[in-house]
Amino acid sequence: MVRSVYSMVHDELEKEYVIAARLDGATTLNILWFAILPNITAGLVTEITRALSMAILDIAALGFLDLGAQLPLS
Repeated sequence: MVRSVYSMVHDELEKEYVIAARLDGATTLNILWFAILPNITAGLVTEITRALSMAILDIAALGFLDLGAQLPLS
């Protein structure tokens, strides 16, 4: 997940509008917030959804193996 998000950010950093924003005097946080983040939102949603679905499958597998949450005894 981290590698793919890093790749998306790195690809956006090489685009011309980011270079133009740097030359215009924008701070790093402004470039990240207003230029990069809106353009990688779809990829971020995809990665978060994938991570969430893998977590659900992991919890289900642990429950199937009786290694998940146990019922209270009393």
